[in-house]
Amino acid sequence: MKQLIFQTQGGFANRLRAIVSAILWAEDLDCELTIYWPVEPGHMPCALDTILDRTSIPQLKEVYDKKISHAIQVLSVYHMQPFIKKDEICIESYAEFHPQQRAARGIAVLRGIRVRADLEGRADSLWKSIGGKSSWLGVHYRGTDHVNCIRESPIESFIPHITIEEQGIFLTTDDKKVKYMLKNSFNVHTLNIDLGRYTPEQQLNGIIEWLLLHKCERVLQSSGSSYSELATLRSGGTLIKARALNE
Repeated sequence: MKQLIFQTQGGFANRLRAIVSAILWAEDLDCELTIYWPVEPGHMPCALDTILDRTSIPQLKEVYDKKISHAIQVLSVYHMQPFIKKDEICIESYAEFHPQQRAARGIAVLRGIRVRADLEGRADSLWKSIGGKSSWLGVHYRGTDHVNCIRESPIESFIPHITIEEQGIFLTTDDKKVKYMLKNSFNVHTLNIDLGRYTPEQQLNGIIEWLLLHKCERVLQSSGSSYSELATLRSGGTLIKARALNE
């Protein structure tokens, strides 16, 4: 049987969207899918099995929490074409590289991949504890390490949306200064948990906040952030992109 060996790259959202593409290709080519999910503090300090239910990943044969050296990077459908007729495909990606990724079929695959039940349960409990409502505006401000997000969606571009919001706001951000500034100035609800990409606890906290964005019918995001974009694709919510004021 043909084999699709796929190595994930980047953080959680980049890995998840790339896995969706790998699944779609594995189905199209009738391949068994092997996933290499490197544990890398600073990008992804958690193993796949601490976040996702592997039984919900179609075509999956095995998962390894390490790197391989011979995978070739694929970032588009065009890049994937040379591999289609091979019996063993060994690629890596952080991007979408299947033509049906955003179509109904790709969205169905994304929604079918389950986060571990214990993380879902913790997210539900925390949402209840802050009085969360689906009518709230979810806000995700991506700061610290993402230069493009900061340039395209500076914090000033969020303020007009937040100022007029009457239903309540749930905020998640990796920038502590922004978090406390917004919390002290507006009707903003947050979780008192440590976020980051260096320890397993920080990463799992980030997954929990991602699950809470699913519960908001509208999400205001830093333009270019796959974290909030995938949340709304998966939940069916409405995505609003904060834009620099001069656009």
